[in-house]
Amino acid sequence: MDFVKFLAAAGFIALGVTAARAADLTPLPPAPLPPPPVEFAGTWYIRGDVGVASYSTSDWTQPVTLSPGDQVNSSGFISKSIQEPAFIDVGIGYQFLPWFRADVTAEYRTAIGLRGVFHESIFNANASCSTDALGNPLTPCYFYGQNQYPGTLQSSLFLANGYFDLGTWYGVTPYVGGGIGAVRHQMSGFTDSGYAWLGNALNSNGFPNGPLSPVLNSPIASSTRTNFAWALMAGLSYSVTPNLKLDIGYRYMNLGNVSSGIISCLCNQVFPGFKVKELTSNEVRIGMRWIFGDFIPVAPPPVPEAPIVRKY
Repeated sequence: MDFVKFLAAAGFIALGVTAARAADLTPLPPAPLPPPPVEFAGTWYIRGDVGVASYSTSDWTQPVTLSPGDQVNSSGFISKSIQEPAFIDVGIGYQFLPWFRADVTAEYRTAIGLRGVFHESIFNANASCSTDALGNPLTPCYFYGQNQYPGTLQSSLFLANGYFDLGTWYGVTPYVGGGIGAVRHQMSGFTDSGYAWLGNALNSNGFPNGPLSPVLNSPIASSTRTNFAWALMAGLSYSVTPNLKLDIGYRYMNLGNVSSGIISCLCNQVFPGFKVKELTSNEVRIGMRWIFGDFIPVAPPPVPEAPIVRKY
């Protein structure tokens, strides 16, 4: 009987030791998490946009052609205007990261009217602009001229652009971006017309006292110029479908300088053309982007299992 009691006691002690050691073991690792959401591994897209632009310029200039002894009293453009073009562009791009994409675009801008009115007032103490009744020259000579230059400007633009998407809320993604490239300006159809006064004194209105003479409709040569161009952009894109995006945005463009060709006066003289400096543009555009293919899954890295450590 005592032997049976001894075996029972030994069994209970063994079970207690085993349970104590099991309590010291590290808990089993949690079940592995589900794979992360599918990542975007990059894909191509095409785009197209339309928009309107509002141009502004910093300065319009034209050199004054002087003869010996001439003194310029005043000169410059007293009126200048430029119309607002519409534009259309197409492009191809690549979505490198969920938050970064880039594309190249080619853009055509409609031809617009450009018009400037230039004046110059010149005095020469030794020259003669008229003669007396006997044909003797009268000095000094005062000259005042006013010329208007109407014509058209058409521009084509090629840009490489980059965009940063700032997150998506309810299918709307704000973005910012920039671009650099080249713009080709073509000035054509310009003419020079106006009037001029010559006299040996000034009248009460400050103009030369001689008769007014019309400036004939002289042609101005066409001119083509290619400039460096750059842009800053901001806007919103909306996911119409997973592959189709609607873009609405603002763009600031710097298109450099434009200039006309030489002025071939019908008076058998040639004069330098005029220049429009720092043509800039504030623009609103709307477009669509079509993304090819689907999101490509990227396999998540393996999750190492925690080792089982015994505590003694």
